Amino acid sequence: MLNTDILAQLAKAERLARAGKWRRVLKNPGRYAQAQWHRKVDYPRTREGMQVKTPTIFGQDMEVILPAGMDIYLLGAKGHDSEIRLTRLLCNVLVEGNTLVDVGAHFGFFSGLAAKLVGSTGTVIACEAAPKTYAVLEKNLADQANATAHHLAIAAKHGILTFTEFPVAYSEFNTLRPDQFDESDWRFANQPEQVEVPAISLDELIGDGAADFIKIDVEGAEDVVLAGMTRLLNRPLPPLVCIEYLTAARDNTAHLEAIATLEAAGFKAHEISARGELIPSSIAAIDDQLRRLGEDSDNIVFASI
Repeated sequence: MLNTDILAQLAKAERLARAGKWRRVLKNPGRYAQAQWHRKVDYPRTREGMQVKTPTIFGQDMEVILPAGMDIYLLGAKGHDSEIRLTRLLCNVLVEGNTLVDVGAHFGFFSGLAAKLVGSTGTVIACEAAPKTYAVLEKNLADQANATAHHLAIAAKHGILTFTEFPVAYSEFNTLRPDQFDESDWRFANQPEQVEVPAISLDELIGDGAADFIKIDVEGAEDVVLAGMTRLLNRPLPPLVCIEYLTAARDNTAHLEAIATLEAAGFKAHEISARGELIPSSIAAIDDQLRRLGEDSDNIVFASI
């Protein structure tokens, strides 16, 4: 019943995300005005984010920092089509007692959703390397007894790594590999901070523990994460692995190397349908579809066969 309720709320959020601006304004004029004023007036002047609390489609209040968390603040959900489909998939596949590992958890929307879906006997392991973002993630998961936030970079092995943390408006681009954004229009006016963070492999972090679904969103370091997952990928019952895939236009070298690691371990690519179902596919077919749609990224799930 919980999954049905969340899916119903997601459908409302999806309709609102696809509606025109004025429908979003009329849905919650005060909240919309506050968010837009901060994005267009306050933030350009001060370069300081505004931390706010907002309800979500899964019934748990979250804190986000505007302008980065605009979609969650206005919709109660992540608003991009690929994220809506991923939300549906999690509602379809996660059951009581499962374990989800969220690598690059950001403010924790998917971690919080999963904590609801897997119930009191399940587990959520959320990892975030950026210190400012991690502080919000930790707060959002503090009341979830089945979820743990880790201030870690997930990499090939244990150590200390230099991590790049951008200003809050671009915090979803925080990365181990900042050079990929050097030619982006926004990069020059948004100088990042370099921070030293502890790193660990997923094989070491999880050990012999459960892992049913691993979500990886690490802005160009996917190959590094997969390099530290050898034991996980070769389990008798390996997890589903979801990565944010980029097309060649966004420099997808790391993604292709990560995919090669997955395919060598016997995993096959699957698209996520509009209904949140897994459809066997290929990277070539996914590239073609993204090109037709004018998109440059999507969430792709890899399953062992």
